[in-house]
Amino acid sequence: MSTRSQYRYLPISDGLEISSDPNPWQCLSRYPKACKNVTFVDVDYRALMEKKRDVVRRTVELNEMLVNLSFPESGNLLLQSDQYLQVGCDLRELSDLSAVLTTAIDIEESLILCTAEVSITYMNVEAADALLKWASNLPDGM
Repeated sequence: MSTRSQYRYLPISDGLEISSDPNPWQCLSRYPKACKNVTFVDVDYRALMEKKRDVVRRTVELNEMLVNLSFPESGNLLLQSDQYLQVGCDLRELSDLSAVLTTAIDIEESLILCTAEVSITYMNVEAADALLKWASNLPDGM
């Protein structure tokens, strides 16, 4: 994650992959210097993300790790901080996903790493292809 670049890194994960994976929290606590310009983005169905948001809200150890933490009252962005975002959105609704990401972060100034291999396994072929095409069109996406 560390680099000489001024870009912000945005590893975007589907919630299925990390619903029980503490990767963002482990990285933030174990490698704070490497995560200096990293914003983790967690995307999944709204109902699941609301539960995950509530866990972060109730867990002092988690919310203390986040700077500028807020819980927006409306829209698909459910939790926002400098280091971590939670988005409640169906990955088949790419216009909704694009809208929330372009509102929450500066996509043009970001290097983006998408990890969504679990979610595309459960999507129909057309939806998975559309998601992969969408991700491939992100600036500096990986």
